[in-house]
Amino acid sequence: MALVGKERVLARIDRALAYIEARMAAE
Repeated sequence: MALVGKERVLARIDRALAYIEARMAAE
């Protein structure tokens, strides 16, 4: 259970970083 939660958090952080990177690249 804990492992699944950790993986979901990591995936969320990865998406957030990709989103920020895309916005910075757009500017």
